[in-house]
Amino acid sequence: MDKRKITFTDGTYLITSISSDQVLQRLDRLSTLMDITKDAQDDVSKSIFDKAKVAYDKVEDFTGVIRLTAAEKKHLKSIDESKLTEEQSDVIHFYTMPK
Repeated sequence: MDKRKITFTDGTYLITSISSDQVLQRLDRLSTLMDITKDAQDDVSKSIFDKAKVAYDKVEDFTGVIRLTAAEKKHLKSIDESKLTEEQSDVIHFYTMPK
C-alpha cells in the first residue's frame, strides 16, 4: 500500500498506509486505553499503558495496532465496568473480544 503523510492542526504528523478515518479511530482507542490504565500501580496495567503509548506516539509506519497478551486481556476484562464511561467500556470490549 502507498504510504502518506497525515498532518494534524497542531503541526504534528505521521506516516501511514491506512485511511485518515482509521487513523483517528485508532488514535482515539489508544488514547482511551491509556486513560483507563494510566494511574494504575500494577504491572499488567503499566504494560498495557506502555504498549498503547508506543503505538500512539509512532510517527513512521503508524498502524495503531497493539498485541495484548492473554493476561493483559484478562486484566482488562476484570475492570469494574460500572466505573467506566461507555466509550471506555467499548474500548475494553474491542481489545478483549476474540478476533
